[in-house]
Amino acid sequence: MGFAASNTYTLGMYKGAQAAAAALGDVKLTFLDGNFSGPTQIVQLQDATTSKKFAGVIVGANDGVSIIPSVEQAIAAGIKIVQVETPIGKNSADVDSQIPGLTSAIGMQVIGAIPSIVAKVDQACANKNPCNVALMPGNRSLPFDALSVSTAVTAAKKYPNMKLVVTPDAGFDRQDGYTVMQDVLQSDPNVNVVFTVSAEAMLIGAQQAVQQAGKDGQVTMVGFGATTQGVQLIKSGQWYASYVFPPYAQGYLAVETMVKALEGKKVTLNQPLNCKLPVGCFVTKQSLAKDPSFTGQYSA
Repeated sequence: MGFAASNTYTLGMYKGAQAAAAALGDVKLTFLDGNFSGPTQIVQLQDATTSKKFAGVIVGANDGVSIIPSVEQAIAAGIKIVQVETPIGKNSADVDSQIPGLTSAIGMQVIGAIPSIVAKVDQACANKNPCNVALMPGNRSLPFDALSVSTAVTAAKKYPNMKLVVTPDAGFDRQDGYTVMQDVLQSDPNVNVVFTVSAEAMLIGAQQAVQQAGKDGQVTMVGFGATTQGVQLIKSGQWYASYVFPPYAQGYLAVETMVKALEGKKVTLNQPLNCKLPVGCFVTKQSLAKDPSFTGQYSA
């Protein structure tokens, strides 16, 4: 059960899940498109519970609070639930298991990482005072994205040189990121740094708008995901850094964990994936020098 079929991060996780299923054998996967909608996923999980079609469901929740009753009903019905990426529970800041009976919680401690991302933005400012910074949200109607954005705004207050503007939501989407960035450049042509704590695909679109405006080299970015495109932009010097996300590894581990649980084997309840890859927490020119083989685990 993914965030959305249109979301490249979700597809990166699904590729990892498919690879694990193929390696393990006798595993049938069905992709359920959440379409970035909490209500859609509630209906999907309720249908899965009543139909008894699935022995287990891997859930990347769009709204981890409203889906709680459906998750509890599924667990009560004997369905194994593995949480991926976003928390399921009332505490949107904690990716660890919050629901009794959850099989495993696999993902990134995103909220805790945001201060370090804002610190990278400050480094990208390169002592500019003021440093004009644009923060691009995905969809603040989703609780987790709203919390991520507000956490970043709070963290930015630590840096008095940082003049922060939050842009309109760009829908986790490349094309919307391009459109929003065009508006940003019109309203604030002196923007220095753009970053996101929502989805890197938006910044790939934003980069296109920067290039078309003739501001390549004048505006740098701090990404969120380390996509294949983002890694190349860091190598070329157009971007400063990107926080690393491993969707392929996450999807692979989710299927491995689910199969072990269904076989009656012991599994680890909480499996955070922050900073587990050799490249480290951030892709930068320096970290790529240490791990030149890293190219990103998904495309924007």
